[in-house]
Amino acid sequence: MSTQATRPPDIADIRKQLGLAARHLTAANGELRADRCISQIIYALTFTLEALWSAFPPEYPKEPAP
Repeated sequence: MSTQATRPPDIADIRKQLGLAARHLTAANGELRADRCISQIIYALTFTLEALWSAFPPEYPKEPAP
């Protein structure tokens, strides 16, 4: 998650990260780059969670029901 972001991530940010993940599956010489792919997928999931969090913020504090 970026601390300098002025807006929550949107679908374009998530698609970009997944596209980078797909590109890292194979390098130019066909070498498997699973480490980079997994890293990009984690970034995409982070952006997705951040977008969901900003769209549906939790309501704190909640009083317990009597």
